[in-house]
Amino acid sequence: MAGRQPSPDPVLADPEAAKAFGKIEGKLTELVHIAAGDAQRQEAIARTLTKPEIPAPLKWAGAIVAALFTAGTATMAFWLVSSVSEMQVTLARMDERMAGGTVKDGRVDLLDMRVTKLEQGADE
Repeated sequence: MAGRQPSPDPVLADPEAAKAFGKIEGKLTELVHIAAGDAQRQEAIARTLTKPEIPAPLKWAGAIVAALFTAGTATMAFWLVSSVSEMQVTLARMDERMAGGTVKDGRVDLLDMRVTKLEQGADE
């Protein structure tokens, strides 16, 4: 058995088939080289297009500033809503007092008294 030679492949024994397989092997080798070149080009492009890494302390500072801005905006919105609500209640109370005639300024009373005296003096 040791001296026995493997039987030749009947397809490769045909010179035309061997020639076709040689051409196929050459094309495959060419495609492998093209694919390797494409991979290297893609790697170079990826290295060129990658963004620089932002340092962690800068990211933390940005997050803190954004959180403070958000909290400040929410606080201002709450203050605005509560202020408008308080103003609305105050105006409603003022309207009620004015409609009922309970609101009188001291100056109005004084002027009313002076006009009454003048009218009484003119009638006499």
